[in-house]
Amino acid sequence: MASNPMQRKARNAFLLGFIISLIIAAVGIYYFYSKYSKLQEEIKEKENVAMGTVYVTQSAIQSGGRLKSNLMTKTVPTELIPANAATINDLGEYITAEQASEGGIVDMLPDQIVSKINLEPGTILTKDMIANLDGLYTYKKQEGDKVTIETNPGIRIEEYNMLSLPSKLKVGDYIDIRLQLPTGPTFIVVSKKYVEDANATTVWLAMSEEEILAMNNAIVETYQMTGAKLYADIYVESGMQRRAETTYVPSANVSDLIMKSPDVIQTAKDSLQAKYNNPDTQKNRNEYINKDLEKYEDEQRLQNTEQGVAKEIEDLREARQLYLDELGEY
Repeated sequence: MASNPMQRKARNAFLLGFIISLIIAAVGIYYFYSKYSKLQEEIKEKENVAMGTVYVTQSAIQSGGRLKSNLMTKTVPTELIPANAATINDLGEYITAEQASEGGIVDMLPDQIVSKINLEPGTILTKDMIANLDGLYTYKKQEGDKVTIETNPGIRIEEYNMLSLPSKLKVGDYIDIRLQLPTGPTFIVVSKKYVEDANATTVWLAMSEEEILAMNNAIVETYQMTGAKLYADIYVESGMQRRAETTYVPSANVSDLIMKSPDVIQTAKDSLQAKYNNPDTQKNRNEYINKDLEKYEDEQRLQNTEQGVAKEIEDLREARQLYLDELGEY
């Protein structure tokens, strides 16, 4: 019996569609099988890649920014690790053996260990990026063949509200504090200090005992001389720039007090002793600072100092009250 042309046409269309579907399915199966095989090969290759551990930055760090608590370890293929990548031994040399045994080396790094350059988040830390700014917070003590890392006993956070501060000063900057005499000469009192905190009128700095005494002497002498001022200036690339040499020499009484203080470490005393006994520095003290001070009678100097200290205390009282008021709001 002859088939209906319409039925034959429908059957042929069905067979054609079925064959095309089979072809598409075969192509799809082949494609996904190829992708699966390639993925398996990649996984196998990754399993055979040698891996290593590095320190990377958790967040952006500016030049001179502290590395403490801003690093984490990460496992990466060894082919991506720079030859000079910082290791646990490189960071461990800045802390005591007791601290190293407790773990958490990054959190125990002293504040003086900083980045030389600006770093983006996720940057692998290398030895060339690490700067040890000074021995302010810790110092190495050698007794015979034994070398230990000691904490500086005199470190304190000091608050100063009598300085002339740069308008763009911010937390994390490094500053020198200079004494400018009424006649023009300028002396560096303390150098390369990290700004722990700051507002429009006040700055907080970590200071060693000898720096505190020298700074207090400079403050008093600034009060005594009309037209003298203490001001701060900012380092441009603090992680790369060397620390400026201090040129201010305190009065004889304060210098003697520094030498006798038990909280001034011996290495600092040795360095200061050499500076204070240097004929050139003593000449600067006598020819400039003492000469300007001698222009004022003792009574006038005392009165100027009392006025300066009274204003300082009043400013501190007002700032303290404002702080307490702000706390009360929360």
